[in-house]
Amino acid sequence: ESKDANTQERAGACYIKEHEGVMTQRDIFMAPKDKPELFAEAKTTLFTSHGFRFAEVCCTEEPPADVYSVLYRTAFQEWGYFDSSNVNINGAYELTKNALNSNMQGTQTDCPHRERLQYGGDLVANSPSSMHMFDLSAFYRKVVHDWTETQFSNGAYTETSTWHDLLADYGFGEGSGETVWASLPPVLTVRHMQHYGDIDFVRDTFSHHVEWCQFLSSKFEKAIQGWFGYAGDNLEGYWGSENENGLGDWLSLQTIDTYLTHHAFYMATARSIAYMAHMLEKDGSADEGTSFIGKEARSLARKIKDHITTKYLNDNTYQVQKGWDLSPGPDLPIFTRMVPGKKRCDILRNWLQFAGSGHDESWHGDEEKLFMNHLSSKTSKALLKKKIIGEDEDGMLMNRRFRHSTSEGILGVRYSLKTLSDFGFHNIALTRVSGDNFPGFAYMMSFNATTMWETWWRSEDLYSRNHPMLGAVAEWASSSVAGVSLAPTTTGGKDLLFWPRIPTNADVVVYASATQGTKRGDAAIAWRFEGVKLKSARTVKVRIRILAPPGSNALFRLPIYGCAYNATATVSYARTLPGLDTAKLNAASTCSSRRKSKNGFSYNWEYNSETEKWHKSLNKKAIGTPCASFLFDKSLADTNWSDSKLVTFKPEVPFKRSFDGDESDKLVELTPGLYDIVIEQWKLQKEIPDQPGY
Repeated sequence: ESKDANTQERAGACYIKEHEGVMTQRDIFMAPKDKPELFAEAKTTLFTSHGFRFAEVCCTEEPPADVYSVLYRTAFQEWGYFDSSNVNINGAYELTKNALNSNMQGTQTDCPHRERLQYGGDLVANSPSSMHMFDLSAFYRKVVHDWTETQFSNGAYTETSTWHDLLADYGFGEGSGETVWASLPPVLTVRHMQHYGDIDFVRDTFSHHVEWCQFLSSKFEKAIQGWFGYAGDNLEGYWGSENENGLGDWLSLQTIDTYLTHHAFYMATARSIAYMAHMLEKDGSADEGTSFIGKEARSLARKIKDHITTKYLNDNTYQVQKGWDLSPGPDLPIFTRMVPGKKRCDILRNWLQFAGSGHDESWHGDEEKLFMNHLSSKTSKALLKKKIIGEDEDGMLMNRRFRHSTSEGILGVRYSLKTLSDFGFHNIALTRVSGDNFPGFAYMMSFNATTMWETWWRSEDLYSRNHPMLGAVAEWASSSVAGVSLAPTTTGGKDLLFWPRIPTNADVVVYASATQGTKRGDAAIAWRFEGVKLKSARTVKVRIRILAPPGSNALFRLPIYGCAYNATATVSYARTLPGLDTAKLNAASTCSSRRKSKNGFSYNWEYNSETEKWHKSLNKKAIGTPCASFLFDKSLADTNWSDSKLVTFKPEVPFKRSFDGDESDKLVELTPGLYDIVIEQWKLQKEIPDQPGY
């Protein structure tokens, strides 16, 4: 028992007032009455599992000796890495990796300290980042089997891998989960095939996924009519949801669109079935029934896509009501190629009125209000000047600066960032992720976060602060900021895409690198601006290094937009592969020294209980520390490079370039090896200023 029965009521540093009694993690030691100091004789388990940043021992004059903690997770290989010159982007990646590392103990839990449940929606959202960082071939095979082994006889999958009667109103009855959450098994099986090429796994689980699709088809239309009542019209009067008919883009700061996410993941299930049937046909193990199922699934996916387009395509917008921005918005249908090609540019431009907007909105969250009520006048004025906070009739409120923050939820983080970077507006994605404003990753770190939060706001009583739900940012960092990923149509990770989205200016990132592990070995990329004072330069040299592993098919996509006009590029390859192991050791040692020097995130907010004021404390941290890639290590200076080949940019024909005379090919094929690519005269542009609309 606690020495002080009112400890929790006092709401101290550790014993906060609980929400429904689930927040505080306690270990209670029952010491002998005659010798209470003998912790060695305490009657309790000798091994407990918690998620925490610090531990408090109370009710004793001296803390017990020889108490230690061990970080542990399921034993799989870490094979994905990212780094850049930007502390905030690095920090977002590191928050995600730390959260994943502490939520992989036999199952992938949502948080390690409270619910500890394997939610389908969380894995739908962050498995691309997980599979970038780790070799999860065995782990994710087991995760899918967690669902197939508990699948109901009617074909229903649940929202968690074991049924807990959670969120039943969002499902289709009879044990099923919400569409997005319960569609994880077929979606993850397809991603597993793309990374690891395990056709036996597809064969073993195919019938289970078909049963889920059949169950979904039998329930879907009636459920949608019951939830929305808009089956036969153009959704007139529908302005989004507040979680009353689905989870959708869970915990977005924008109004969520569950009608769209229900349909999108019904379509994703059908597409996954069609893909798996096609893979079984290619393998020669498909019978006539499998081929028929694949054909029917393709037809169903097209039908759902056409239905969504009919409901949402509105002049040059792709949203339910013109001028009403929901989450997800047009980024989901653009990213998933639901938008007709000829309409894609117009819809993208209209969406950018919101996604690239410079306007601000106020956030009325409870914790943020309390924070501002306990600021000194001097601090308040400084934050007002920087537009981190704003002021209206309700007093001071936290600012949401759309151009410099992220506000999407569990699904929208991936769709918005990938759409911006893939379709020519990478600069906006960079400013949003790297921003210091609320809501965003820097805001989390400013309150000492070391793992990803469940919410953008600072929850003190309900939501988790170790929750990788918003971790799709990590896969975006490696694939877009650095530029390495699996090719979209690959199986077994054989085909690689190297596509660095080189920034249009040097304001946010001046170098980046990433490693993507595969069954065949590591694929790696690094790029940097070279040779000039970046703040005053109008043009700059870009150097890119690429490592393609043995047995891979590598495609290099040149970063083409206005900055590349009149630029020239040359490609060389290493005649003999240099000592990369030495380069890796050198780079790791240098990075370790930099992290020990705490060259990362530089401050945090501290609360003074005596003055009852928050103040900004300049405390350097390791998290977010920029480090250089091994591909630029000095030990590679003597590499024997081949003669260079010229890559020409065609300014009069954007998005086309020639390589050895072939103007129609947008991609450069690279055989396994090490490459050095130099782009001369890369034009730097001033960032478009903040303004309403883009």
